[in-house]
Amino acid sequence: MRILFLSQTTAVGAASRMRIYAYLSQLKNDSITYDLVPGTTESQDSAFLQSPTLWIKIGWFLSKVMHRLLCLTRIRSYDCVVLQRETLPYFFPFTEILLSKFARKLVFDFDDAIFVYPKRKTFLKKLVMDEKNVIRILRRCDRVIVSTNYLRDFCVSYNNDVRVIPTCVTLSEFREMKKAKNDGKLVIGWIGSYSTRGYLSLVASVLRKLALKYDFQFIIIGAGDIKFDGIDVSCKKWQKESEVEDLLSFDIGIMPLPDNKWTRGKAGYKLIQYMAVGVPAIASAVGVNVEIIQDGVSGFLASTDQEWLSKLELLLTDSSLRQRFAKQGRYIVEQCYSTEGNLNTWVKAVSQFDGHKPCRE
Repeated sequence: MRILFLSQTTAVGAASRMRIYAYLSQLKNDSITYDLVPGTTESQDSAFLQSPTLWIKIGWFLSKVMHRLLCLTRIRSYDCVVLQRETLPYFFPFTEILLSKFARKLVFDFDDAIFVYPKRKTFLKKLVMDEKNVIRILRRCDRVIVSTNYLRDFCVSYNNDVRVIPTCVTLSEFREMKKAKNDGKLVIGWIGSYSTRGYLSLVASVLRKLALKYDFQFIIIGAGDIKFDGIDVSCKKWQKESEVEDLLSFDIGIMPLPDNKWTRGKAGYKLIQYMAVGVPAIASAVGVNVEIIQDGVSGFLASTDQEWLSKLELLLTDSSLRQRFAKQGRYIVEQCYSTEGNLNTWVKAVSQFDGHKPCRE
């Protein structure tokens, strides 16, 4: 079986790293050979994720188009093509249509609600956007792999073969566990990207209230420089080499989200990272978060400012509660959210087919 993987980014991008690269690094199957073609370069990805200007964004997307079109000349030599994410979000999917015509089998993988536009549409965007972009892709694929049941529920109307494989961590990279802190300033932490930094405003007032009573530091990783008045904030650049070490510096990990169609499709990767290193987590009760965390058992879920305030206060003041959540959270990741545990399922999803008709017209 020869497979061509067309990842959205290099390993710098979290989605590509965990949904493609992590599995390939563990692949030990003599019947499968593969080539991997990322749509971008590491320098492009770093610039896009950390400080995206308009020209950086344009270059990033054009790079994806170019790399995927260049693959058309040799695509028939592969038994299957695995395409991670769409090439041009919200535009007519001409590259995917071409790929589907040349590929023997086409598998489409994604882990966000890419069928939803998360912002207000301007008149110009309404003119150029293709509202059926994702639907056109789904109907042309032999199989679809998504990260959550929410995404699957959307896809099953357009494709007969939809598999759910969560976005996972590789446990071999998360061997070290958070050591209990009995004294000193505690750290509340968040890890993400420039595109998701806006979600932090949801808990800004809560953190300010907490800072009036408790001495803690708020560490933000991967979102550029952010300042919150009245809070001791430290911003760090995301780096793959220091990611685990940075996570271990947290005493509490947070994942605030608004509740809308876009955020309900999130894969909950932040939570899984926190739990993997033994950092107790608190998250908005949105989407897959309610499946990852059992409230009060393996972490906390919060829906209101008061819930965020009271539950963060509990975690700041109760070290035994933090340790209990840490232990239970790690156990859940080991059981459900590791690439090691999901490897066989993933291999079958990208390599075994039964000749079914994929589309639902």
